[in-house]
Amino acid sequence: MKALTVKNPWAYLICSGAKDIENRTWRISFRGRILVHAGGTIDRRDFVPRVDCPAHCSAIIGSVEIVDCIRDSSSPWAFADFWHWVLRDPVLFERPILNIRGALSFWEIPEGISIPAS
Repeated sequence: MKALTVKNPWAYLICSGAKDIENRTWRISFRGRILVHAGGTIDRRDFVPRVDCPAHCSAIIGSVEIVDCIRDSSSPWAFADFWHWVLRDPVLFERPILNIRGALSFWEIPEGISIPAS
């Protein structure tokens, strides 16, 4: 299954259903469910919302479905001049899959890792 690494708190906001857009500089044609991997660091820039989230790092914390890729989303999460990946049906795993190394772009999870049913 495909996975995407996203820094927290963004990864948590996606899986909890609060964030409905992922901003990227590149367009995708892929549509379907992906795993959301919380990267090894936390985004602490000034514009990042302060949220109370279980800040698991280097872990697969949930999944979400990518349903579209557009430039003109009206979502409050959409950044200008980015591609907006439209996200639906998020799942936050009750127990994250810890100690997983992420990668750039989409990547396949290692064999032998059991993914909770969505």
